Amino acid sequence: MQSDYYFSKSKIYSYDFSGSYTAFESWTSAIGFNYTSTKDYNNKTGFYFTTSFPVANLLDVELFVENNFYNDLLINPMDFNETILKLTITKHW
Repeated sequence: MQSDYYFSKSKIYSYDFSGSYTAFESWTSAIGFNYTSTKDYNNKTGFYFTTSFPVANLLDVELFVENNFYNDLLINPMDFNETILKLTITKHW
């Protein structure tokens, strides 16, 4: 049994645009936008923000927030959104 899906070819386009800023020589932040598309199958649009800063030369704190929107062009119930929130604390030794 052969599947047309298995033998099909897809073109994937992926774009990521971001900008960053450093304040007070140690606090860095970035914001960005990304878009990925598998032609005729699905696409994903996302936004993200990250910031990191030291705390009293003992710790580094990083906060990352991302929001993604998935759109399935073949099966609409497969569409979904996700939000990712990540906090990382690193101790200096």
